[in-house]
Amino acid sequence: MFAGITASRGAIVISLFLSVAACGQQYLAGGQGKSARYTDPLYGYSLVPPDEVQQRRGNAVGMLMSWSKIDPSSPVASWTLGIQHRVETNKDISLDAFSKALSLRLRLGEKLKAAPAKLTTVSGKSAIDLVGTTIGTGAWQRQVWVLVRPQEFLVMKMTGSASEASRLSAICDKVLASMQFSDPAVARSRRARDLKEGVKLLGSLDMAKLLAAMKLEPRWYLLQMDGKYVGFRRVIEGPGQRKGAQGFEVKVWQKLQAIGKLPRLEKKVMFATPDGKVAWFWHRVQTGARPHVRVVTTETLKQDQAIVGSTMEGGQARTFNTIVPAGSYMPRAIVQLLPRLVARDEPSSQAFISHNPDWNCLEMRTFSIIGPGREKSLGQGVIAIRATDQPARDVEATELWLDENGKVLRCVEQGQLTVIPAAEKLVKAFFPKAEQLLKAMGD
Repeated sequence: MFAGITASRGAIVISLFLSVAACGQQYLAGGQGKSARYTDPLYGYSLVPPDEVQQRRGNAVGMLMSWSKIDPSSPVASWTLGIQHRVETNKDISLDAFSKALSLRLRLGEKLKAAPAKLTTVSGKSAIDLVGTTIGTGAWQRQVWVLVRPQEFLVMKMTGSASEASRLSAICDKVLASMQFSDPAVARSRRARDLKEGVKLLGSLDMAKLLAAMKLEPRWYLLQMDGKYVGFRRVIEGPGQRKGAQGFEVKVWQKLQAIGKLPRLEKKVMFATPDGKVAWFWHRVQTGARPHVRVVTTETLKQDQAIVGSTMEGGQARTFNTIVPAGSYMPRAIVQLLPRLVARDEPSSQAFISHNPDWNCLEMRTFSIIGPGREKSLGQGVIAIRATDQPARDVEATELWLDENGKVLRCVEQGQLTVIPAAEKLVKAFFPKAEQLLKAMGD
């Protein structure tokens, strides 16, 4: 909450699937360019962000999403526009009285020296519009508090240079004009149902089921982007042991060089016990070519409900830890088997809690079976089962086409990278140095 604004934790119960939605500061892929409409069904709003901005998850308490204009010559954003969620204790809010109290509280809590608040509407919802400067820095700031439901506000907050006030205000106006609101009850109910189904699936797993789902022979894939092969992937699954616990292990090697991008080599090792009480994840990413090579190594260990981990880059280590809820956590190793573990005979969805080690936050992953259909790229007359895998609520889902046994026939990851199963011989025909690269990654 903003300092001075009183909130009751019991006023509105924010369920588990909402609490894990907020993630530490994180830039999301593909943030630059012309913006498409951004929709958040769990909080019931959508908007069209400004063009040419970087999108990132919350960088402050209550922040749902933000968009920043980045100047390449400076590490500091030129301006930032964000959406925050706020819950009030008072069930009968009078905006006129509340706006006066809000002005004072923001002055004391956020040092916002604002002009008298204006009452307005945003897409039919009553709102409070405050514009001013930050005491001490002189930065321009605008906050628009939209009463979306009793006791619940969505706050659009924009900050930037006071010399750009008119231009920034116009940008803010344009985004406000694009805002639309919806009832999040349906989305929240569906997410709670999906989480319940995910917990049920996790509780049913044992070593026999996992072994039956594994493909013990190495699997190879070609990676395609814009109609061109840009890399390959190899996957090996099998029984394993870590920290004295018996389970299974998945290893993934990948080479990727998209057009106009630096070459990227990755290796992942994922281990989990059937009950998920012990899970280990190791990830090494190398980008660039000698002598300009960047290497980042991440390692996490989950034991019971605790996760500890570290990220190493350039000799500098960052350590982190967190607690995950019991019963709903999905280890990365099990994620690899999901298409073969879920029932595929009818549409369904399962949601799970996952951990993002880059930002040490919990996310909600949703895996859905859509149903049978035809995909032109698979060949005429081929009917496959369409599925989607969404790693987090604000990340575009991966689309998968499966056979009746859950084997991936084709998938498109986040709308960009197409992954196609291929014979080892074919992969090595396109990438003659594949074996050499695998050994370099630690085959």
